[in-house]
Amino acid sequence: MLDKATDRLVNKLIKKRVIKEEEYELYQFGIETAFLKGLHLLSYFILGLLLGRIMELIIFLAVFIPLREYSGGYHASTKLRCYIVSCMTVLSMLVILRLFPRDLYGISIYLAMFSGALLFLLIPVETKNKPLDDSEKIYYKSKAGFIIVLLLVLSLFLSMMKQMSYSLILALGLFYELIAAIAGKLMMIAEKPDGNN
Repeated sequence: MLDKATDRLVNKLIKKRVIKEEEYELYQFGIETAFLKGLHLLSYFILGLLLGRIMELIIFLAVFIPLREYSGGYHASTKLRCYIVSCMTVLSMLVILRLFPRDLYGISIYLAMFSGALLFLLIPVETKNKPLDDSEKIYYKSKAGFIIVLLLVLSLFLSMMKQMSYSLILALGLFYELIAAIAGKLMMIAEKPDGNN
């Protein structure tokens, strides 16, 4: 359904000479990607509204999205699975923030340090569809490493300032990316042909 709608829109742009025919695939990909990202964000904000955690959602997304981009990890095999996994990730984070006992928020700094240290050892995690050469690995590791260190420092600072709920959000961002990184590594191992083990 989305493919047909995107196809119609791009064909209209070509007919109106807004874009050239040889740019069809580029624009089809770009429009589809923008629509899907918009759908994801709209769904996240609906979840945030329903659970009364919009500010927490914004902070989590500001932490998790760039960390995910540079660290890599698990990617769903279809657009629908990607959407479901993404929404379940956001929903579970919001539910944790809502139900987690406040007197246990102090563990956030330990969760952040544990997740950050393990993540640093694993990143970047490439996928079958996005293999990385040596220079890309160095680039992504440096970017992701900087984000991890920044999040650890911020989490510690927030803990010291008694802003434990915000510290927990940062820790959860690191922890969720750790889960994605481990899942991505396990998938790469499972997908390797027997001759390459």
